[in-house]
Amino acid sequence: MRKWWPLVAVCLGTFLFLLGGVLTQYLSWRAVFFLNLPLVAVTVALSLRVLAAGRPGTGRRIDLPGMAAFAACAGSLTYALTLAADEGWTSPAALGLLTLATLSLVVFTRIELRSGAPLLDVRLFSRASFSGVMMCVAASTAAFAALVYTSVWLQSGLGLGPVRAGLALMPLALASFATSLISGRRLHGRSPRAVLATGLLLSGIGCALQAGLDADSSAGSLAAGLALTGIGVGLMGPAMGAAVFAALPPERGGMAAGAMTTFRQLGQTLGVAAFGLLFQHHGGAMSEGLNRVLIAAAATGIIGSALACAFVPRPAAKATGTRPRNLTGSR
Repeated sequence: MRKWWPLVAVCLGTFLFLLGGVLTQYLSWRAVFFLNLPLVAVTVALSLRVLAAGRPGTGRRIDLPGMAAFAACAGSLTYALTLAADEGWTSPAALGLLTLATLSLVVFTRIELRSGAPLLDVRLFSRASFSGVMMCVAASTAAFAALVYTSVWLQSGLGLGPVRAGLALMPLALASFATSLISGRRLHGRSPRAVLATGLLLSGIGCALQAGLDADSSAGSLAAGLALTGIGVGLMGPAMGAAVFAALPPERGGMAAGAMTTFRQLGQTLGVAAFGLLFQHHGGAMSEGLNRVLIAAAATGIIGSALACAFVPRPAAKATGTRPRNLTGSR
């Protein structure tokens, strides 16, 4: 059974991908969020069983002021980008929200610098390696942010239903699932710098291959680019965590994992909002707006690849018969 689990995982992921389209077409787009319920339940159950032995003590305080300030910054910045697409950058609402985002960021920084148990130790950003890896994490979300507008074009531009649009995007899903499973086993122990840089580069090139759409383009015009993007995404997944942990000392592992997840989610949220500005076609063909989004996503992936080459630390040398003694990768 063990040798079959990669195939089972690919089939399950593909089924869930298609199920989202079925729920959207025959119930409502809101119904797709119910897919999270069984997945979260299984994840919580496995976490309680597997991670119980490593559960930390309860004496550590929760940084509620830092959480509130960060939420205000992220929320107001995202909403400002959304409003700017409709009302312009100089509208009072957009300017007010940008001001609120800036002030919230300043408050968050001051809180974290003074806190004995910070949500995120902002001093870590003085490390070029950590800052560079976080930028790579944010850049890795560009392909997913562009995928939102690819789906809009497939459904509104080509008139495909949610199920057929999901099938059109299947090359990315299949390539991503398969590559992540294979690379996780075959590339174990390889330098995260090389794998992450390659993944970001392939993701960017894949987005570039999808661009160039016109009035005669069909869903098949995206297939090759989507597959290449999926291969890049599959490579990035396993390498991202290794790159983040290599940028910090082992005792900062929890904070590194939290920062990676936060930057990934925030990067995708801001990416969708920012790409919305490029997607506006103002009476022109919808494909023109999507081309701009895909080109921006391609540039982001290629720049992220260069950042990975420049800033992701090399793996520390292993001591004979032991694990690496230092994963800081000082830079």
